[in-house]
Amino acid sequence: LMAKDQNEHHEENANKPFVHEHGWGIIYRSRNELKTYKSTRACFTDPELDSFRKLQTPFTALHARLASVGNLDLKNTHLFETLWHNEKTAFCHNGTIRNEITYDTKYQPAGRTDSEKYFYHLLSDLNPNNIPVSWRELIAKFSNYTAANAFLCQQNQAVAISAFTLNPLYYTMKISVSPDSLIMSSEILPNLTNRDWTPLKNGTVVQTSFTEKKWSYKITDLIS
Repeated sequence: LMAKDQNEHHEENANKPFVHEHGWGIIYRSRNELKTYKSTRACFTDPELDSFRKLQTPFTALHARLASVGNLDLKNTHLFETLWHNEKTAFCHNGTIRNEITYDTKYQPAGRTDSEKYFYHLLSDLNPNNIPVSWRELIAKFSNYTAANAFLCQQNQAVAISAFTLNPLYYTMKISVSPDSLIMSSEILPNLTNRDWTPLKNGTVVQTSFTEKKWSYKITDLIS
């Protein structure tokens, strides 16, 4: 429903349709490894989507793309993956970064998106022992972006950042925590409106860690 622009109203769909139809991807933990699926089809037309509806996993992340940089191509479809500190690491991003994006030459983008370059910009200098502060410092090198909202995913942890410069209705992510689950989403999920949802402050990082049987989380406000 979010990808079809049939959920929340915000700045981007006030006067025009805002459909995310340029591919989608999912990553999830299966036992002790991360598995991914990506398609250039819109998620709402891809029959493979149904195969994930009953997925049993302690962690999953999904991204539906609206192309702003880079054409319709599997290489430009999120989530992006590489090895970081010898561990499979995946990434998805919402927003557009217009600055030149620098990164270590050991990373070679397969596609043409600013998002994949942003991923490698992070991995080139991100401090794994203090991801929230380090991530914010790396974003501070950008002066021209709509949003740097993103998820960084590994086998035992996922880190999300809220960082945007305009359109707060659209770019403010929401979080919902219950005794059995934590959900972060660009919009409140329409079939889970009975849960308590809290908007994430701009400049907030959420770190989650998980195993097959337990999970925990920490929220860091980098502005206050």
